[in-house]
Amino acid sequence: MRGGSKQAALQGRPGAYEWLSRGLLESIVAFIERAKDDAWSLEGAFYEFQWPAVQDALKAAERRGVHLSIIYDDIESDTGSWEKNEKAIEDAGLADVCKPRQRGRLMHNKFLVLSEGGKLQALLFGSTNLTENGIFGHANCVHIIEGEKPGILIAGKAKDSRSER
Repeated sequence: MRGGSKQAALQGRPGAYEWLSRGLLESIVAFIERAKDDAWSLEGAFYEFQWPAVQDALKAAERRGVHLSIIYDDIESDTGSWEKNEKAIEDAGLADVCKPRQRGRLMHNKFLVLSEGGKLQALLFGSTNLTENGIFGHANCVHIIEGEKPGILIAGKAKDSRSER
């Protein structure tokens, strides 16, 4: 794990959470912590965006001056996560950097693009919803690809998602 405190990421949860995380949560938090100041940006999209440790890491990045832009699923449905997303975002104080996606089909995206000085640096993506079950209860994963080219592909997808709001 690059930077970041394992205990901070797990927020005092029991030892079983550390084992269940398998480094997943710690890797997400460490990825966010790479963005150091106002020269950096983090742009992403998430279907379920509710886990406090990730939101806390993003809020800390915002306090460092990092530009944040997160799109989250906000389509009302019987099974959707929209209400939980809205509450978690409000509770974390991230409403000003989070944009709801309320039109189109189910937005099942899970990615975060890291840029410095407008140049894409790395891409985090995978199957992990940012919830207790998504991080600790399912066999999910995230991948981190370094460099500009992978981020260019997903950055276009993020732009498309923003236009569907």
